[in-house]
Amino acid sequence: MITKIIGIDPGISNVGWAILESNKQGVITAIASDTIKTSPASTFQDRVHSIITKIDLIIKEYKPSIFGLEEVFINKNPQNSMKLVQARGAIIAICSMNNLIMREFSPTKIKKTVTGVGNSDKNQIEYMVKLLIKGSKPKTEHESDAIAIAYTSFVMSNNMV
Repeated sequence: MITKIIGIDPGISNVGWAILESNKQGVITAIASDTIKTSPASTFQDRVHSIITKIDLIIKEYKPSIFGLEEVFINKNPQNSMKLVQARGAIIAICSMNNLIMREFSPTKIKKTVTGVGNSDKNQIEYMVKLLIKGSKPKTEHESDAIAIAYTSFVMSNNMV
């Protein structure tokens, strides 16, 4: 049985992350979560370095076995989309270097798993993660999304739906 998963909501300015743990009874608890923030004044390279350095430290501290990510969607600004894809690739690389198994889900799948509706808004997701996951107290939407991604990883890995 899976015990710990890290969910990561990738970005450049804000990267949400959450560690969830399941006990023998299948109760899922939030162990830790936060948002990694980078400075727009920093170079892209420095921002990515900061993100993966912090994620590496989180992985080493909490020792999850799986990481969950949201699939990439292309937004209106192709340059921003490319930067997101590059940062996401660096996150995948650092997680892979730590031997974590990757789980990837569409935004619709994550929303449907957490709220029951595939087109839920950010407020609905935040409300449901607080309701579903013991100890969950997200401070940002990125953190809330990361918790939802980790929760979806648990549900899908354990065939709970």
